[in-house]
Amino acid sequence: MTAGSINSLASCRPELNPVVLAPRNYPDTAPFADGAPVKRVISNWKLPSGIFSALPGNGGFFILGADILDGHYSCPDAVMRIRLAKYAKELGFDSRIVGFSLNSSPHQAVIREFNSLKGKAPLYLRDAISHERARAFIDGDLRLSADVAFGLEPESSPETRAVVEFIAQAKTYCRPTFAINIHELFAKEHGPGITISLVEQFSKLISKNKDCSFVLIPHDFRHYIDDRRPLAQIFLGLPQEAQERTYIVRKVIRASEIKEICSHVDGAFTGRMHLAIAALGTGVPVFGIAYQGKFEGLLDHFDLPKDCAMGPAEIVKEGVLDRAFSTWRSQLDFYRKRVESNLPSVMDLSRSNYYAPPRKP
Repeated sequence: MTAGSINSLASCRPELNPVVLAPRNYPDTAPFADGAPVKRVISNWKLPSGIFSALPGNGGFFILGADILDGHYSCPDAVMRIRLAKYAKELGFDSRIVGFSLNSSPHQAVIREFNSLKGKAPLYLRDAISHERARAFIDGDLRLSADVAFGLEPESSPETRAVVEFIAQAKTYCRPTFAINIHELFAKEHGPGITISLVEQFSKLISKNKDCSFVLIPHDFRHYIDDRRPLAQIFLGLPQEAQERTYIVRKVIRASEIKEICSHVDGAFTGRMHLAIAALGTGVPVFGIAYQGKFEGLLDHFDLPKDCAMGPAEIVKEGVLDRAFSTWRSQLDFYRKRVESNLPSVMDLSRSNYYAPPRKP
């Protein structure tokens, strides 16, 4: 999201010099953005005066909202970000909360904080469903946008070239290649057994579809929620024949490299929404393993049907994944045309998070 934001700022607001701010628990060397022209990490954002004294003039102050501002993961963190937007506005900055979504039940403390803005800082909701939810809870300046991560540029590397070579080899056998991602966050809502069930079902899916190749792509590498763990379990559960037509990404790679890989597959079955954004941003159809009602809004941007997403508890039922994959695969050409025709407008919505404000009369 940070790299996509910097790319969008470069095209929409070239007069602004990006400075990346982060909370104190991130090291100063954290790679927040690929190719950021300027990176400065503030050690503690609970001291607003310390943050704003590091910023030049009264330019822009943009809070990346993502999926954390409804308070589902951390209510105090969500409240602090909204307060920072308010404080920045009072100091004369072009203050905005950009590229975020809301679940159907935002925390009451978060709702109160949003309403305390009184419309002074615009709120850029990244999908129509979240925008509609916000209208029910928030009396403010609500604007429909798209995720800022659509601005991310793909980047080649030795690892991506190895994957592309694998995909090219699959094409010589007339095999389509599909990306797969699952993660352990599903266990927070459904219990640890859901990960085991997903591993089993995807191992069966890969084994059964002998006319396809697969790339297992992690998207989160943090040690406590590393996607490589469940993906490695899928791979280990495969017979030798299936392993030979499956590539597993084992290295830590950047979001830009993930997008480069996604641009070469025929479709992506993913539990990570930003991996879906990487695929859709290159014209590749997706099927989402949905959570918190947030995949549906992303699909809506591309006029894709709701049956292109399904919850993990449903997808692990015997035979459901097989049927879903078969139906989705049979419609890939249709879905690809939908994605390609809607992508320009979605890209424009993504950039709208950073468009210059109108001049005062």
